[in-house]
Amino acid sequence: MEKRKRPLIESARAPSPSPLTLLGSPAITVNHQLPDYKLSMNFNLEATLWYMFFLDCIGANLAAWFFKDWYDENLGKARQYFPATKCWCFVYLCLMLWLGWALLRQGTLPW
Repeated sequence: MEKRKRPLIESARAPSPSPLTLLGSPAITVNHQLPDYKLSMNFNLEATLWYMFFLDCIGANLAAWFFKDWYDENLGKARQYFPATKCWCFVYLCLMLWLGWALLRQGTLPW
């Protein structure tokens, strides 16, 4: 005589009907069982840092290409250490796009 295998999940009570079944759609069923693991959003440090640097890159390119006079007048000594030249900002943009493309291909960036 062959032994019967026990089901993986034993239920002490009958499952409650789906809210969609109560509305008159018996063909549609919804599984209300959640997996055992805890659902949480993963914090992705690489993606967060890339988005922060990419926003900085966009701001630097806007300042270099369109608001050079405002940048020179309002930032005083900072412009000596961080010059907003078009060439450097374009290289910065290319590097950030290249790094973003690599992170996207790796699956690190969510969008």
